[in-house]
Amino acid sequence: MQIDQERFRQILASRSPGGKKKPGISKILYRVPPLLWGRAAAQSTVEFLAGIPALEDLTPKELSQLSQVMHERSFGDGEIIYDQGTPSTALYVIRNGSVEMFRKADGAEAVLATLAPNELFGEISLLIDEGARFAGARSRGPTDLLALSRPDFETLMVRSPIASVKFLRGIGRIVAEKFRLLMETMEAGAPE
Repeated sequence: MQIDQERFRQILASRSPGGKKKPGISKILYRVPPLLWGRAAAQSTVEFLAGIPALEDLTPKELSQLSQVMHERSFGDGEIIYDQGTPSTALYVIRNGSVEMFRKADGAEAVLATLAPNELFGEISLLIDEGARFAGARSRGPTDLLALSRPDFETLMVRSPIASVKFLRGIGRIVAEKFRLLMETMEAGAPE
């Protein structure tokens, strides 16, 4: 369940029948909504994360702990999520929309892959200290992502080491699968 933030503000800011502003509304407006939005977002985020194959080993409680350290990011069509060569600081999960992975070389750009909802990218950022991105990422159409930064992942490791190990196993499966596909691609293109 997503709460329409603007509608929620309108309801809170509405006037009482006598035309007077409700007392203390500014305090409520700035203190209560984040709590409500966070709880609603966390619940729907947990449900979303439960459907991601790389996270299948995590319990609902562990998924909830993971969702608490993830942040939602939204991008319009064609926006750069990160560029090739920039520091690798976060992993992303596609919630809605799609993401194009691209690489630039010698003034040309090649699209390496187009990723769909429930797919992860940028996973190496959790494994190494801020290395440079091998490729860039760009949204295709309106795109919603969940981001997990390295510092937030380190917080999860302290709070829930077991969930962190399970999460890293899932990331390991993704990295192994990408490596396998790379090797098959290289073998298919190798001269005999």
